[in-house]
Amino acid sequence: MKKRWMRVLSATLAAAMVFQFTVYGAAAELPEDAKAKTQEGTDAGAPEDAKTAEPADAMQNEPEDTKTAEPENADTGAPEDTKTAEPDNTTPETEQKKEDESSKKDDVSGTVNTDTPEVSGTVTVEPQVSGTVTVETDKNDDNVEIKKSDKPYLALGENLTPEQQATVLSLMGIDQNKLDDYDVVYVNNTEEHQYLDSYIDSSKIGTKSLSSVVIVERKKGSGINISTHNISYCTVGMYKNALATAGIEDADIIVAAPFAISGTAALVGIFKAYKEMTGKEVEAESIDTALHELVLTGDLEDITGADSDEVEALIAYVKQAVVEHDISDEGEVREAIAEGCEKFNVTLSEEQINQIVDLMLKISELDLDIDSLLNSAQSIYDKIANGEDADGFFAKIGNWFSNLFDKLMGIFG
Repeated sequence: MKKRWMRVLSATLAAAMVFQFTVYGAAAELPEDAKAKTQEGTDAGAPEDAKTAEPADAMQNEPEDTKTAEPENADTGAPEDTKTAEPDNTTPETEQKKEDESSKKDDVSGTVNTDTPEVSGTVTVEPQVSGTVTVETDKNDDNVEIKKSDKPYLALGENLTPEQQATVLSLMGIDQNKLDDYDVVYVNNTEEHQYLDSYIDSSKIGTKSLSSVVIVERKKGSGINISTHNISYCTVGMYKNALATAGIEDADIIVAAPFAISGTAALVGIFKAYKEMTGKEVEAESIDTALHELVLTGDLEDITGADSDEVEALIAYVKQAVVEHDISDEGEVREAIAEGCEKFNVTLSEEQINQIVDLMLKISELDLDIDSLLNSAQSIYDKIANGEDADGFFAKIGNWFSNLFDKLMGIFG
């Protein structure tokens, strides 16, 4: 009996040992994640971060169209923290990259190219000015050119911007980088008003001086030669007449502006530059009379509707008669005006005739050189020779003056 119990006890111990080996051996072979699962539910008191949860980037790996996100720029009215949006899984480096790209995009869209001047047209100005500008040139332009051997004198508008000055100098054929090699004076707006307010409404003169001139002295008998660029009101003939009245002789002149303007103020610049060039002061009475003539000629061209060449020839013709024959009587001046109107097909009102009479009486008081005056007048006549040979045309001009003088002598004894 005792032996039998001993056998039962031995078998029981052996079975217990086998069971224990089996359980612990199987547990040792379980994967790490399975071990964690065996503890799930039995470890309720474990810290929050020890609980099993879906990985943080699970939404990131979802297909794009399955994510719930608020439409771009939508305004639902909900508080910002309640809106459903894609989880922010970007790293600081990624966020900085996005900000840099956004900043670059904004910079590009807001860029304005300021390198190109606000000018338009078809004539290229070089070398100082990039781009194109519109250049208006008088039909009677004398094609004046400034040569390297010349010693020109400049009168620049005081209110030119650096870009406008570069344009003006380029039109004159002057290298801006060598501006220090030239004698330069400046014309200001106060001077314009001083000389022009008597003849032009001050509002038309404006507040800025822009038109500029370059003048070169030439040998005796060369006469006055003029080129204009972007001068829309004063013609070459108007300048020649006025400068001859002021006593300017034997000079090549270029008048230029950065864009189309009247050019009346340029005459003031010519007088200033001429003084620097010759050392001769232009008399105040001569300047006043020249500006009076310039403005009146322009007004007559606008009002009468006659061709500008014809009006300028009329003024030159009457002035030549006054100076050559020393006419100072109003009746004689009116006779000369009538002769000129007939020849040059210009019709004037009584008021316009009176205006010319007043101008010519002022001219009669000036001490003008007749040779210089004839030189200027012939240049103007040449533009309206109407196909006739120049010698024949000028011979007729001479005959008209001779006949006119004979008439005047007969009338006034």
